[in-house]
Amino acid sequence: MYENRSERGGRPNIDEVLMVKLLVLQQWHGLSDPELEKQVTDRISFRKFLVFPAVIPDFTTVWYFRERLAKTGKDRAIWEELQRQLDSMGLKVKCGVVQDATFITSDPGHAKADTPRGDEAKTRRSKDGTWAKKGSKS
Repeated sequence: MYENRSERGGRPNIDEVLMVKLLVLQQWHGLSDPELEKQVTDRISFRKFLVFPAVIPDFTTVWYFRERLAKTGKDRAIWEELQRQLDSMGLKVKCGVVQDATFITSDPGHAKADTPRGDEAKTRRSKDGTWAKKGSKS
């Protein structure tokens, strides 16, 4: 995978197994490269899956590794082998997404909440929005 075997040396290589595990987490959770780095730093479950690495690669390292895999064609072989092993154990992977559920406030407009919001409605309220309640506030 790595070709930095010159006399001058270079940055030490990061373990290939750790890098493939990062790509698995990224694929299963639908994360971008920067978000993967953030989640691995933040989530204990991700760190446990990676066997608590001393150094967490930054997002550019993950990107370069994925590009290197694609260039050599080894990415397909790795995913096919992973799928074969999961199938042999009768496991299925359901992808998840890390999601932020932040409440935002919006302009309620002049109409009451029970007033219809069709195209002919004379209100500034969003025609697509819905209401939620947090505590006593709508």
